[in-house]
Order: sequence, then C-alpha cells, then structure tokens
Amino acid sequence: MKKSIFAMLVLLALLATTMTACADAPGTDDPVTDPAETTDPAADQAESTEKPTIFVVGDSTVNKDSDPSFYYPCVGYGAALENYVADGVKVVNLGLSGSSSKSYKMKEEYYEFLGGIKEGDYLIISFGHNDEKSEDSDRFTDASKSYTEHGSFGYYLNKYYIERAREKGATPILCTPIVRASANDDYTESCGHITATGDYRQAILDLAEACDVPVVDMTSITRARYEELGFEKACLYHGVQNAKYAEDGVTVLFTGIDTTHLNIYGANYMAYRLSSELKNIEGIGKCIADNLTEPTEDLLVPGEESVILPVG
Repeated sequence: MKKSIFAMLVLLALLATTMTACADAPGTDDPVTDPAETTDPAADQAESTEKPTIFVVGDSTVNKDSDPSFYYPCVGYGAALENYVADGVKVVNLGLSGSSSKSYKMKEEYYEFLGGIKEGDYLIISFGHNDEKSEDSDRFTDASKSYTEHGSFGYYLNKYYIERAREKGATPILCTPIVRASANDDYTESCGHITATGDYRQAILDLAEACDVPVVDMTSITRARYEELGFEKACLYHGVQNAKYAEDGVTVLFTGIDTTHLNIYGANYMAYRLSSELKNIEGIGKCIADNLTEPTEDLLVPGEESVILPVG
C-alpha cells in the first residue's frame, strides 16, 4: 500500500514539472515583441533633441537662384537666412522666382514642402509681388476680398500654406512683402504693394489676426529703412545688371539697377532684420542665433561672369 502511494506521489511530481516547463515555453498565442517596437533610449533622446527645420516658400524675393552675369547678382533673403539661425537648425529655402500664392501650389517646390515638413518645424510664407499682377490670371489673387472668399490673396495663403503646415504639426509664419525701391521715395502705391486690387500688406496682417498666425511686417521694415537711406543708398541692397567705368577710368557706375530683387548684401540685411523679429516669436525664437550681427557692404562681390564695360 505504501509503495502504491509513493508511486503516485512520484507520478504527480513528474506531471507538475512537465506542466511548469510547458507554461514557460512560448506558445502560438503568446505575444511576440517586434524588434521595431523595442524602446531605444538613445534613439528617443536623439529624437527629443532634434532641431526643427525652417521651410521658406515664396517668390523671387526669397529664392536661392542668381544670375552670375549680373554685376551684383540677385538673390533672395531666404537664401541668407541660414546665416542667422542657431547651430543645428536647418533652413530649406523653396522660394521660386515668378511665383504667386496661387501659381506656387502647382510647382514641384510646393510638393517638396508638403512632403518634407513635419511636426515641430516652421514655415515662413512670403508672397505678394506676383499676386498683384491682375493681368495674369495664372498668378493674380485679389487682396481687396476677405480670406474666406475664393480667389482672394488671403484665401490662397490660408488654404494652401497655413492650413497645410498646421495639418503637419508645423507652425506657419507670415511675412509681408519687401517694398520695391522707389526713385521718388513714394511707397504709398505699387512700390508699397498698394494697388487697385487691394493693399497686399494689410491683407496679410488681417489674415494673421483672423487665423492667429505670427507675422513679420517686412513691408514696414523695408519702407522705413529705404525712406531713411533715400533711393540712391537703398539701391545698394539691390541687384545690378551692368557696370561701366566713368570718364576717369577708375570710378565704376552702375546701370540696370533691379529695384525689386536684392543682391547678396541686401539679402543678408533682410534676413538679419527678419531674424531679429523672429527672435521675439515664441518657439521659432529659439531657432535664431544668440548674437545677430548686421551685415556690411563688404559682402558685395561682382558676379563671376560679370564684366565692367569700358568708358563710353
């Protein structure tokens, strides 16, 4: 009898051991950890410290292209912005010559912005110069109408740039257009972006208030600066197509001054002024360099393919 009981106890012990072993082995219904879901503390820390990217969209006043045949080639201030940001902050300048807020959305650069911008990034929006061209239906937008009306300047800025940036978790920032240098220092009309189809600066300011978007009034900044300097000195910020020697054979005279487009000195000055304003805006202010230095005329260098014409 005792032997039978002992045998039964041994058998039960063996069964218990087998069941424990089976319970420890992974079965088909047990959750399996995906290596891709494994937490990597180093990767998480890198992601949390990654600097945001500043995207720039707009027309030729911000674009990156230049013509080396110009004595002082034209370049947009978006191309100079990288000189005024903090270490590690990337600037993606997608400015495109000839574009308006309406026509830009059909260009490759627009889709590059949509595909590249992400949560935490910033979008600087600078249109207006070509939106004013009422004779061009592909580019014209009406600044006299509310942003809620289809076809208005504000409508395109809001629908295709502000809303798209916010959908991606990015922060849009509006810029009013820089003025065109006026030979008679009059910035109350087209040189100040006030036309028969509206005040393009004011339309941007109204949109910024209505949609709670940060705005930098580059129109007022450049107007005040140009009025202070006067036309002749203000032209030092602008592209120059040709140059020739004066009768003395030494003095260089400029011809073909582009009163809309900036040169490298002007681009850096405008980027410097923009950055000074951005420093005061929550969020993007941390992306701007601590010590901003106003650029000097030393930046002016003739284009690689430019020539100075002889006297005559």
